[in-house]
Amino acid sequence: MDTFAPSISLRDIKRISSLGFLRKIARPKQIILQSLLLITLAVAMSGCIVAAVAGGAAAAVGTAAYVKGDLEVILEEDLDVVYAASKKALEDLEISIVGTDKDLLSAVVHGRGAEDKKVTIKMERVEKGRLVKLSVRVGTFGDKDFSKIIYDRINKHLIR
Repeated sequence: MDTFAPSISLRDIKRISSLGFLRKIARPKQIILQSLLLITLAVAMSGCIVAAVAGGAAAAVGTAAYVKGDLEVILEEDLDVVYAASKKALEDLEISIVGTDKDLLSAVVHGRGAEDKKVTIKMERVEKGRLVKLSVRVGTFGDKDFSKIIYDRINKHLIR
C-alpha cells in the first residue's frame, strides 16, 4: 500500500511566509480604515454632540440650546424668582396653569395652551447659589419656536 506524503518545497515555504507578511501589512490598513470611519462619524455627528454637551454641562450662563425637544438654558437667578417668572409668563401668554410642584432643589409648572397643547417648564438648581437650569417643552415632541417665545417671556419677568 502506497502512502501519500505531501512534499513541501523551499518555494512553498517562501510562499507561506510571504502570506504572513501580507497579513501584517493588511492589519495596519484595516486600522487606518476603521480610524477614518470613526473620524467621519464624529465629524458628521459633531453638532449633536456639541448640543448635548452644552445642554448637559456647565454651558455659558444665559445661552439657550434646543436639545431633544427641550429649550434649555442656565440662568443666574434664584429658583424662587425663576419659578414666579415662569408662572407669570404662562399667564401673559394665556396658557392655563394646570399644575405646579416645587421644593428647595427643583420646580415644575405644567400648562395647557390652545388646542390642548401641553407646556412643561422644569427648573433645577445646578449648584449651591444662584444657578438654575431651565427647561421648556411644548407638546410631545417639542416646538422650538413656541418654546423660545415662552423663554423670552420668562426672561422678561426675571428681576435684573
